[in-house]
Amino acid sequence: MQVNKYNILLSVILPVYNGEKYINAAIKSVDLEKNPQCEIIIIDDGSVDATETIIQRWRSLKNIVYIKLKKNYGVSYARNVGVKYSNGKYITFLDCDDVFSKKAIRYYLKYICKYDADLIICGCLTIGKLNKKYNLKRNYWLNQEEFLKKMFFFDITKKVRYGVLWGKIYKRNLLLEKKIQFRKTGLIGEDTWFNIEYYGIIHTVLFIKNITYIHIDQNPNSLSKQYDKQYIRILCLTLKKYVTLFSSVGLRGINRFTLYKGIQLIWRTIIYYSR
Repeated sequence: MQVNKYNILLSVILPVYNGEKYINAAIKSVDLEKNPQCEIIIIDDGSVDATETIIQRWRSLKNIVYIKLKKNYGVSYARNVGVKYSNGKYITFLDCDDVFSKKAIRYYLKYICKYDADLIICGCLTIGKLNKKYNLKRNYWLNQEEFLKKMFFFDITKKVRYGVLWGKIYKRNLLLEKKIQFRKTGLIGEDTWFNIEYYGIIHTVLFIKNITYIHIDQNPNSLSKQYDKQYIRILCLTLKKYVTLFSSVGLRGINRFTLYKGIQLIWRTIIYYSR
C-alpha cells in the first residue's frame, strides 16, 4: 500500500535476513494500527527462508514499505536502503530479532512532536546472555559538548549504550544532508561507527527515561555473534574513531586513564563475545 509521506513523523527501518522466526514479533511491536504517523521500511536482505511469505501477510496494513534485495548485501547496506526510501521526519532502527516495548512508538511520536532534538535516546532492555536495563531516572537535555563529555568518561558502561542503535531516534534530514551512512566492516562496529559520525554533527540531545527497546539475544545469524581475526582490529579502530570525534569538537583532554578505560572496555567486549 502506498504511504502518505506528508503524514509520517517516524520511519522504522527494519532489515531482515532469514528472520522467519522473529519477523512477526518485530512488526507487531510497531503497532501501526494505533500509530498512523509511523511507517515501517522492511528491507529483505536476500532471505531464502519463509521471511517474505510472512511479511506479505502484513502488506494490507497501511504504511508498510517492503523492499526485496536480490541477494544478501549485509545489514549496513540494507539499512542505508531503508533510510533512502524513508519518509519520516525522524528515523529509528529495529533489528528483526528484537522488539519495541509496549507503547514505545507512542512515546517516540510524543517526544518528536513536543521537542525538536537532533537525537533522542531512550532506555533499552537486553534479554538473553546478559539481562540488564539501560535507562535513566529522569528525562533531561544535553548540548553536544555535554553529551560527548559523558562518552569521554565512558559512561557507556553504566546507564546508556552509546554505541548501539537501540532506542535512538535520528533526524532524517541531518542524515541525508551530512551523508551519514553505515560503513560496511563485515563484523561488529557498524552501528557504533554510524553513531560516532552522527554524534559529530548534532547540537541537542534529549534523554528519555522510558525503556522502549528490547534486545533479545536469540538469533544465531546476528552479526554480533560472529568473531574472527579482524575482531580486535575493528574494536581498536572504533576506539580511534572516538578519540578523533572528541578531538574534532575540542575535547582534546584524553589522558592515560581514559585510554586505559577504553582498552579495558575493548577487552571486556572481546571476552563477552568469545564466550
